[in-house]
Amino acid sequence: MLDYKTCGKCRKCKHESQFSLNRHRFDGLDQWCKQCRFDYRQTDRAKELKRSSNLRFRYGIDEEVYDQLFEKQNGDCGICHESTNLVVDHDHNTGEVRGLLCSNCNSTLGKWEKYNNMPEIAISYLSNQGDWNE
Repeated sequence: MLDYKTCGKCRKCKHESQFSLNRHRFDGLDQWCKQCRFDYRQTDRAKELKRSSNLRFRYGIDEEVYDQLFEKQNGDCGICHESTNLVVDHDHNTGEVRGLLCSNCNSTLGKWEKYNNMPEIAISYLSNQGDWNE
C-alpha cells in the first residue's frame, strides 16, 4: 500500500489518510483528496448534477418535467399548498410520478399507503381523545 498519493484535483502530494476509500480504483483510494471532494460538493454545479441525476435515476424524469410540474402546481404542495421544499411524489408500485408534495405531506401519504386503514385509525384515535381519564 502507498504512503503518499497525489490528488488529481489540487495536484498536492498528501498522505493516503487524506483520501477516502474507493474499491473501484486500482489503489483502493479516491482520486481526489477529502478536502477537494468536499469543496467540489459545495459548488452549485455539483448540486445541480446531483439533483439532475437523482431525478433521472429515482423517478425517470428530467429537470424540465420537474419544472413543468412546479409551474402547474404554482410552486405549491399538491396537498397542503405550502411552498416549502417540494419533493417528487410517486406511486411505489408503478413508479408513476403523481406530482410534487412538501416533505411532510409526502411522508404522511407514504404512511397512509403503507397502512391502508391509517386514516380510519387516526380518526378513531382523535375522536377518542380524553377517554382515558374518565
